[in-house]
Order: sequence, then structure tokens, then C-alpha cells
Amino acid sequence: MEEIAEPTGHISHCPSSVPLPVVYTTKETAKILNVSTSTLRRWRSLQPRRGLAYVRIEGRIGYRREDVLDYLNSHRTTIVAAA
Repeated sequence: MEEIAEPTGHISHCPSSVPLPVVYTTKETAKILNVSTSTLRRWRSLQPRRGLAYVRIEGRIGYRREDVLDYLNSHRTTIVAAA
């Protein structure tokens, strides 16, 4: 599995003393999960919701790095060797 990249966006006027969560765009998240952006959009619109948690700020959608990692970990499959 490849390393999850840092998001391309940045906040220019935020004090450096304020720890902010890393937030990915829909396009970045789709690439990480190997799904289309329309799949993420569909997951957000389903009731009950499906997929992973997201944030909406001033109409823009973002996915926190922690939520992306939690989603990946929750879909992890382990293989047990036969005895």
C-alpha cells in the first residue's frame, strides 16, 4: 500500500500555534481509496449514510486524514494461515 500523501491545499492565514487536522479534497480522497469522485458523492447522499465521515465548510467537502485512515482500517481483511 502506498503512503498517503499530504493534501495539496493549505490555509495561508492560520497561526502556526493552532494544530489543524489534515483535510483531503474529494478528488484526493477518491484517489487514495481507488474510487471515483461520483462514488464519494453517492455515499454522502445515501440514507443512511455510507462510506466515510466528511466535513462541510462553507459548502466545500473535505475528508479528515484520521477519518480516511479509520475507514481503511475498518475495511481491512486479515488472512489466517491454515494449520
